[in-house]
Amino acid sequence: MKLNLQSCNEGSVLVVFNDDERWKEYSYYFFEEGIKVDVVNLAETAMAKVRESDYDIIIIEDYLSDSPGYILAARILREKLSMVFMIGKALSDVEVVCAYKTGITDYLTFDIPAMRLAAKCKSVINFNRVIKAAKKAVSEDGIITKSGLTLNTNNGEVKKKNGQVIALVKHETEVLRVLMENAGREMSKQEIYEQAWKMPYVEGENSVANHVAKIRKKIEDNEKCPQFILTRWGYGYSFNQSVS
Repeated sequence: MKLNLQSCNEGSVLVVFNDDERWKEYSYYFFEEGIKVDVVNLAETAMAKVRESDYDIIIIEDYLSDSPGYILAARILREKLSMVFMIGKALSDVEVVCAYKTGITDYLTFDIPAMRLAAKCKSVINFNRVIKAAKKAVSEDGIITKSGLTLNTNNGEVKKKNGQVIALVKHETEVLRVLMENAGREMSKQEIYEQAWKMPYVEGENSVANHVAKIRKKIEDNEKCPQFILTRWGYGYSFNQSVS
């Protein structure tokens, strides 16, 4: 039996549960988050769905009627790089560790509130999309040119209009890349952090500010009166695309 639940398609999840009734406890909240969900009951049906579609997350019950969940997870991960959550009753530490060794992303228990599970999935989907967008935005040769600055993202070199070449370290390069790719748009410190560090924003405000200060010291003629990286007080930064 299959259930399809669709709204505004803010991501897609495959759920492999023995019991459709159990899933109904969760379905409303996934709908509210705008997540498209396919629900199947059997491991073989799940494998067919995985081969025909790219899901953001796959949620597998730990013991299915035709296969242990960890075996299905291992089969999926051999064929596709996927985010896999297993869910079930509280298991022993040994069983949970064995599940993690198959490559799953997380092990959850059925007592997780439905609202929290849906929010967790939405957060993971959004974060992964930020990372994919950041990777896609960089040109194939890794060269970005804006306002007379040329950044080589491969080696961290910045070339100014006057021919001066400046070396940046890894996260300075990433912060400048993010700002140059979004030239003219004010970006929050959270946006910058998540795209530059490629990890969720957890008190990253100082990291962003410190790296912006270091970049300004290297690329600006006068770091106290910056022309390239502008500050939006209380919010974040933008790259000035109008420098002559």
